[in-house]
Amino acid sequence: MVLLDQDAFLNELTKLYQRSRTSGSVYVSMKRHTGPVKGGREKTDKKPSKQEAAGAEPENRCLIRATDGKKEKFSCIVGHKDQVRFQMMFANILKVHCDALKKRDKKDAKRKPKPLASQ
Repeated sequence: MVLLDQDAFLNELTKLYQRSRTSGSVYVSMKRHTGPVKGGREKTDKKPSKQEAAGAEPENRCLIRATDGKKEKFSCIVGHKDQVRFQMMFANILKVHCDALKKRDKKDAKRKPKPLASQ
């Protein structure tokens, strides 16, 4: 899995949606990220960071992954300061590329309301 910066992730996500437009699926997952920012594994015997030593809580981050379910996989990490900007750009991409969804049947609207039983 490739760790990208936010703009590169959004560009790759747009390309992935375009490739899977006629057939295929795109899976996007989000979860809280508590690991290292640069990628790779944390060492168990590492020294505490400056924030941890000062008693401050580390910055909240979100890990966002996208895949086509086959071989294309990429991810990015979004900090809480960039969350609003990223979410707006992500929502715009979803609005543009989620137009091929099937219409929902409205069977409930066609049903007649049941008459109330009088006592």
